[in-house]
Amino acid sequence: MKRIIGTVVALAAVLAFGTVSSAAVIVFDVSGTGSVETISQFAPNPPGFFQTPFSLGSSVSVDITGGAATLTGGTLNIIGTTPLGALGAINTNVVASVSGATGVLSGDNILWFTPAAISATGTFDCTGAICGIFGLTAGVFYPIANLALLTGAVSQTSGDLGVWDLDASLTSILGSNRQVITLGGPNPPPGPGLPSQWYLFGSADLGFVPEPGALVLVALGLGALSLRSRKA
Repeated sequence: MKRIIGTVVALAAVLAFGTVSSAAVIVFDVSGTGSVETISQFAPNPPGFFQTPFSLGSSVSVDITGGAATLTGGTLNIIGTTPLGALGAINTNVVASVSGATGVLSGDNILWFTPAAISATGTFDCTGAICGIFGLTAGVFYPIANLALLTGAVSQTSGDLGVWDLDASLTSILGSNRQVITLGGPNPPPGPGLPSQWYLFGSADLGFVPEPGALVLVALGLGALSLRSRKA
């Protein structure tokens, strides 16, 4: 682990030569393009999960100074309905926050090396038979934190971001790795301790975050391409 951290520190210095040198805070609008995805036995298969796009007003802010990137904050508005077939549906109205991750900018990619904090406030309600199964009253709004308690899922307080692929002007997020926000409970799917819910910050899904060592190799490759382009 110390070797990986040392490589990351050295990498940040190298990548600075291939990135912008001025400081800038970029606000990325992720309304409609980003989403929260939830594994469910009721979801179409494939993909095996429901996708709820981030609602209007959702954005994330990144400070880019030289080759360093910092996620200064983000607000994700999540309003959606999860259909459960004959059991009814779960409706959610949530405002989530993400912040604190740090990484490096290489070309038009941000590679995040520290996790982002996650929090959420809001409510959910239910319709149909699922209300009785959970001991809830249809049409009554409950704190969103109670939903994980009912399903046995484990909400995460932080999660790795992996890679964000930006457009050439660095004004929008085209694709991202999945930031896992919830792990599965005692009953499948997906199984105890496995990712059951995650955020995407761009429309293209780059999959789950690579292992730290693999991410460093990706960064080194992008850094080499950036330096080669600069020399050309």
